[in-house]
Amino acid sequence: MAWDRQELKNWIKDRRLLDRDKDDGRLPDDFIHTAINDALRDVADRCDMLGETRTMPLKAGQWEYPMPDDINDIRSVWFVDTNGTRIPVTYLSNSKFTAWRDPDDDQSTQPSYFTYPAFQGEVLSFRANAPDLSDYVPQSWVTTASIRTAIDSGINFGLTLSGKRIEPGMILVNITDGSIGYVEVVDITTNKSSGTATAGTNTNTLVASAEDFVSDGVAVGDIICTPSTGVVTGYAFVKEVTNLTTLVYEGFQSSGTALRFEPTDTIKVGVATEIRLSEATPHPGLRDGADNTFDVGAVKATITGTTFTNTTATGSDTSGAESGDIAIASGGSHGLVSGVDDNELTVDRWIGGLPSAGESVVARVCDKYQVQTDFRIERVMKIGPTPSTSDTTGSESLEILCNTVPRFPVQDDDPIEIPQKFERPIRACLMWRAAERAGDDQNSVDKLEAKYDAIVRRYQGDIYETPLDEPMSAWSNRHRGARMRERRFEDSRGIPWDITSVS
Repeated sequence: MAWDRQELKNWIKDRRLLDRDKDDGRLPDDFIHTAINDALRDVADRCDMLGETRTMPLKAGQWEYPMPDDINDIRSVWFVDTNGTRIPVTYLSNSKFTAWRDPDDDQSTQPSYFTYPAFQGEVLSFRANAPDLSDYVPQSWVTTASIRTAIDSGINFGLTLSGKRIEPGMILVNITDGSIGYVEVVDITTNKSSGTATAGTNTNTLVASAEDFVSDGVAVGDIICTPSTGVVTGYAFVKEVTNLTTLVYEGFQSSGTALRFEPTDTIKVGVATEIRLSEATPHPGLRDGADNTFDVGAVKATITGTTFTNTTATGSDTSGAESGDIAIASGGSHGLVSGVDDNELTVDRWIGGLPSAGESVVARVCDKYQVQTDFRIERVMKIGPTPSTSDTTGSESLEILCNTVPRFPVQDDDPIEIPQKFERPIRACLMWRAAERAGDDQNSVDKLEAKYDAIVRRYQGDIYETPLDEPMSAWSNRHRGARMRERRFEDSRGIPWDITSVS
């Protein structure tokens, strides 16, 4: 019989005396599918299965790295040097990792220890359109100084890698000064279109009969704000440009009580480049930082007569610019300066897209920020010392061996990723999870959980057992204790063996 979802579904229905061909009202197929997924996830986690190697690029100054949702546990971490040698990175408990450490001063080209997991809000990666590989970035820099609004001329807050929309109440972290604030609304620096909503505007459609959204260049991922001037009180995301005068929108958010755009609302449409922070107590604007502002320093250098590549700006004299500055082109794109020559700046990437030839470039010191959810759902691996250099594009020198979450079957004939030798604990877990879903009495559910727990213990660590064709190790099988000398030629069970015959 195939080891697939259908087999497990038939088995649980048989055990509960249900008709295989019918959707039972108390334990419908949707409940069974969820219970199967729960069982696969639990057994894979308890038995340390589905080991997989992942790689990750190091970034200068970054010592916290969010981990993907499909990782259950991290087994081992290595640093891959320029020769391709995998150098072990030592695990430390969270407390030992943190004790006596200053991440800003403790820096090296090679990390040597890590801890996992720490938890934080999920960091949103926003559209950066940075050639050639950085479509989205989790962190960026403000390009205009402000007290309570993060203004980034190169980013698009309307598009995220995960599809999660930016909402009021999310947390904005000013990484440079350590302050935080809470999102109130997003806003537009330069409008593509503005006007008034007219008849036909409803919960997911905006109609502005006097506008031409197509000619204005409105696109999916732009935002719609109301009112068109002054402080924004409501916004939504463009999902579709239906015709010249009509936009389909989603994710409407309001700082007040509004639930949608209304006819007669004044509106503006464009790329979201600003995040305004809440003024509500107890956390108005930025708080808990060194100065609680979004700082942008004075111009240190101005480069004109420019030409650009994905990582350079070449033009007039660059005197005054330094590594660590932010190079900001007049069109809004910007990049972190990593090298300065007489007439050329090297940057990591151009957030906002490749500037056009002839755009002027200024070098400034700017605050760095990120936006994360208010729920702490993202697991983070911390490494030390803090990397002092970044991996080049396409290079990933951190290698991680991890246990991953199994892929869950979607169709009944989809195979089960976990080997069939673990069939017994999976079925025991499925019985328990299905009973929970069906609402069985708690005493029965508890007994099934205890039975599963007893069964799965016999399989835990199974993947680490020495293969049957491997020779016995003399040193790992020596009997410890007061009588060790008398038993030096016996294994831990008292079975004699000849040390000279062990390879």
